[in-house]
Amino acid sequence: MAIISSVVNFEGPDAGVFLKPVTENPLITQLGFEQIDDVVTDQYIYLNGELDKITKLRTGCGAKTDTDLGLSITRKQLSPVNLEVFKSQCADVFDNTVFRSALKRGVDTADLSDTEIQTMLLDFVNPVITRDALRILLLADTADADADYSMMDGFYKKLADGATTDGIPDAGAIVDADLTVANIQGTLQAIYDAQDRKLRQVPDAEKRFYVTYSVYEAWKTWLQTNAALESAKTQLVNGLNDITFQGVPLVRLDIVDEYLSADFSTGSPATITNPHRVVLTKPDNHVLALDTVSRYNEVRFWYSLDDDVNKFKARYMMDYQYKYPELIVVAGF
Repeated sequence: MAIISSVVNFEGPDAGVFLKPVTENPLITQLGFEQIDDVVTDQYIYLNGELDKITKLRTGCGAKTDTDLGLSITRKQLSPVNLEVFKSQCADVFDNTVFRSALKRGVDTADLSDTEIQTMLLDFVNPVITRDALRILLLADTADADADYSMMDGFYKKLADGATTDGIPDAGAIVDADLTVANIQGTLQAIYDAQDRKLRQVPDAEKRFYVTYSVYEAWKTWLQTNAALESAKTQLVNGLNDITFQGVPLVRLDIVDEYLSADFSTGSPATITNPHRVVLTKPDNHVLALDTVSRYNEVRFWYSLDDDVNKFKARYMMDYQYKYPELIVVAGF
């Protein structure tokens, strides 16, 4: 990966070169969220209220009584948090391997900087930073005792809170039985029907169903096995890559299922907390704030002579916020 191989011990504006894949990774860009870059401190999103019925019948010449326009402005806060990777790697792990020839010689043997191994290590680490960014964006919760999730309130946490306190329509729980071939159509239809009138006015092609793998596969199975569809046999043979419901594309968030299973299971046998999740919304109603160009960003790879290990450090800032609750429907969490 050329974007990685040239990175050696730099910080500040150029650090965005390394962290750029975090924002360009398909897993994140497919969300379609509005992205605000260079966020280094608290910022506000200002939202206008809805105006209506301001036109009246003209009453002729003479003095007129005006009334207040009634425009309201509200705001929501973005508070980006500092996220950091700080790891070390001893060169000994490469002894007696095919990588031994790439090590330096003599007293510098343990120093991996400016070697092919450094490039390889950065290639290893970069996708993990990308996955971490998406995991945190979707599943983080400041109330979680797990330090892997407690750094901020992410997508599901803020939407769940919004359903309780901000009027986001909630279509209710989704259980295993709701995903059977007999029931999945009705399950998705109930979520679709729960839209506020403002979201209904948005063309279906401009909306998205953000769904867990379980929901996506349930609807795909229905499409492939429904005998009433002439295309069902072809779909079963060739597979389905892009599927829709009522004209709304489904975006499958496999990473959510993976980490729900790994980190949000309780009991014996293990039961996953809210495994079937759906969000119906307009993508640009959601804001991802990132800092990838300021002095707060730092990417370094260096050899520490005192510790005799190679160290890797990366930093970036991130936060999430939604705009209008009327443009969201949640279900399953």
